This record gives sequence, C-alpha cells and structure tokens, in this order.
Amino acid sequence: MKLLSLFSGIGAFEKALKNANVDYDLVGFSEIDKFAIKSYCAIHGVDESLNLGDVSSIDVKLLPQNIDIVVHGSPCTSFSVAGKGKGGDKGSGTQSSLMWYSVDIIKKVKPKYVVWENVKNVISKKHIHNFNQYIEDLKEVGYTSYYKILNAKDFGLPQNRERIYVVSILDDKHTFEFPQGFPLELKLKDILEDSVEDKYYLSQEMQDRFFKFPQDRLNNECLEVLGTTAPHPCDENGNVKYRNCTSAWVYNPNKCISTLSARDYKQPKQIIEALPVRLGGVFDEEGRRHQAGSIYDKEFISPTLDTMQGGWRQPLVIDGEVITNFKIRRLTPLECWRLMGFSDDDFYKAKNVPTSDTQLYKQIGNSIAVPVLENIFKNLFK
Repeated sequence: MKLLSLFSGIGAFEKALKNANVDYDLVGFSEIDKFAIKSYCAIHGVDESLNLGDVSSIDVKLLPQNIDIVVHGSPCTSFSVAGKGKGGDKGSGTQSSLMWYSVDIIKKVKPKYVVWENVKNVISKKHIHNFNQYIEDLKEVGYTSYYKILNAKDFGLPQNRERIYVVSILDDKHTFEFPQGFPLELKLKDILEDSVEDKYYLSQEMQDRFFKFPQDRLNNECLEVLGTTAPHPCDENGNVKYRNCTSAWVYNPNKCISTLSARDYKQPKQIIEALPVRLGGVFDEEGRRHQAGSIYDKEFISPTLDTMQGGWRQPLVIDGEVITNFKIRRLTPLECWRLMGFSDDDFYKAKNVPTSDTQLYKQIGNSIAVPVLENIFKNLFK
C-alpha cells in the first residue's frame, strides 16, 4: 500500500499503521520543521530525501501513481481554544487554512483512503463551516466521509485528549465503523520513570507557592487537579482563578493528565510525587532507628528496594494517617512520549539525533495519540 503523509510531524500515522500490522510503502512525507524532520527519519528509518517539504509547494505531477492512502494532521492552531480562533477559511493565510492544500492534493491523486485528525473545536459553531466544506469538497470527487470525536483515555492512554477523526473512502461500497473504546487500566503513575533528573523538580521557592484548590470543580472520574503553583492563584477578592492558571496546574498521578500541547515546553505538566514516609520500625529503640523492620505508609511510594530484601528488610505498610510529605515535578519528555503511545525506543531514536528537551516536548505535543489511530486502522483494514 502506497502512503503519502502530509503535515507529518514525527509520524504518528506511520507508527499506528506499523502497530496495526498494515504494510505500507512511504512515497513521501511533508514536514517543514527541521527538528521534527530529523526525528521522523530517525524513528521510521527513512532518508530525508523523501521529505516533500512545504505542503503548499508539492508538485503533484512528481508523485507516484496509484497512491492508496493520504494521511494528514493539518495545523490546529487557528481552530483550537488555546489559539486565537482565526479559523481556516480558504485564502485566509492562517496556519489552519493550510488544510486546503491537502484537499487539493487529495483531489488530484485520488487515493482510496484519506484520514484526517484535528481538534474537536473544528466542529464548533465558529468553525463548522470549514469542516463542512472539507467534507463537501471530498464528496464532490467521490468520497464518503465518516467522523467521530475520540478520546485517548478510551484507548489505553492516561491522557484526557479529545480529537476529531475523519475517515474518507473513495467510491465506498460499505459502511465504516469507528472503533469502540475500552475501560482505562493505566494511571498516570504507571507510565512515570523510576527516577528522574533533579532539573525536572521544582525549586523550593516554586514549590512553596503550591496552592491547594479548595473545591473539586476541575475534577472528574479520570482527572484530578490538586492545585497550582501559579504566583497569584486568587483575585483581589480572594476568589480562586481556577482557569487562569492552567499551565501551572498540579495533577494527581493516580488519575489521568489533561491534553498535552506543543506549548508545554514552556511549562510542562506538573505532578505531585509522594515521598516515602517512614512511620516507625519493628526494631526501633529510643534514640536509635533501625533500617530493618521499617514501616511505611501504604498510600505513598515505597523506598528503593535493594538486593538485601528478606530478614525484615522488606518495606512494611500499615493503614496510616494522611501524609503530606511530597515534591512537585514536571513530566519528563519521555513520559510525555509514553502518554502519546510512542515507545521508549522511538523516544531515544529522536533524542539521540540529538534533540533538546524543548523540541521533544514540542514534537510530542504536536503529535497524535497513536493507539487511537491504530484502532481506526484496524477497523479500516480488517
């Protein structure tokens, strides 16, 4: 199957196809970010000569014949709530309006399948006309389109990330059905690194700013925001500014995280990391503490296990009081890549290019949840 990838980023579509055991022959990818290009090539083992560059400059006449599938995750900036909402009208010059170059290419090469991903705000009242125009443009050349909002947390990732996915099929003779989600088993803490560098921990000064939110208004069954490290969490009347400090929210790692973003390189998502709390010991004496027989609170992480377990060296737990001994740290780039469904091997291929933390955060924030795409492809090519 011949694949053309537009707005490729680090290649989430390609990763998902591989995970779904769908063989493909990459005829070209389109990416303009010099750092993402190198990461893409390192992850997927392709040469930079396959990069077609700016999507607006692609000469369709030079593309191979009989392309089977075109995938594109066009820029969401002008559609997103976080952006300025300028939209994606044709000829407007916004980043999101680049989607129409994809449409022009699709009309000319007419692949059997087209898959598009974007923020769900593209179907909001303000931008729905752009979405409808996209569907209509493809319909005019014979495509039947199916679309649905899917959440990464319903496909195995502890990230609350809703996106709209559109599958368009040329001369469709059957009905496509989107995959059904399944109960989430992982928690954020399950994808955390065992140990992280000191640079990811907040300074004592910043940690001392931690303000615990007095209400649960931001929380739901999958998400719990404990508070914020913003310098001014309340207004002059003492009212908590819940939404004005989203970049400084601190999350409970026993739940999910909110949507990762390319802007996270400025302020990566923050979590509470509980420290092991020693409540006492079986063999403790007055004025003297024995490591053997130590008792720790069960609600918090265990101390590091060593090779001397057994003989009362194993950590013991009891039902104890609530312990407030903790540190606040930022998610590491590797943890963010895990939250999008990329493997550790993928991450280190990109990191070893070499790629800075800043670019690693940007690249993954701009990417797409791989397991969602994987399940779409499994349904599409079953």
